[in-house]
Amino acid sequence: AMENERRGNDELALQLYERSVARLPTHVGALLNLGVLYEDMGNYRRAMQCFDLALQANPDNVIALNNLAWIIREQNPAQALEYARKASTLAPDSADVLDTLAVVEYANKDYPRARRSIERALKAKPDNPSMLYHSAMIAVALEDKAAARATLEQLLAANTDFPEIAAAKALLAQLGD
Repeated sequence: AMENERRGNDELALQLYERSVARLPTHVGALLNLGVLYEDMGNYRRAMQCFDLALQANPDNVIALNNLAWIIREQNPAQALEYARKASTLAPDSADVLDTLAVVEYANKDYPRARRSIERALKAKPDNPSMLYHSAMIAVALEDKAAARATLEQLLAANTDFPEIAAAKALLAQLGD
């Protein structure tokens, strides 16, 4: 029942945000809310449209830059890097922006930079499970298997539920002994 209720709320929120955007197509707040909602629902194409429109209205919007970088990091790593770098220039102390930058640098195979960015993110949020997983992923790319294993073991001992838990378990298994 809870799941249905959440889906109902999502639908309602979507209608509200879509209506504000239709009325005010350059309303950055509504576009961002709509983009984040679509992203959570897995509709990345529509999320990207919303974030693109938000950037047209405000080219320095950190949320739009950060989320676009995240969404396109696999398909278009070079463009993602432009967005992520700009976001991190605008918000140099944001752990979430640094985390995105690290993963985008990783997607661009710039592993030493990725490690520096993820270490800065973890200074601000040392217990964030997603960021710890990203640091392990980067350590593996840098052939630092011992650090990756230590991070993953600590991570999985402390957290039973986070978005990348399956990937973290798989990575630890892959590291073997």
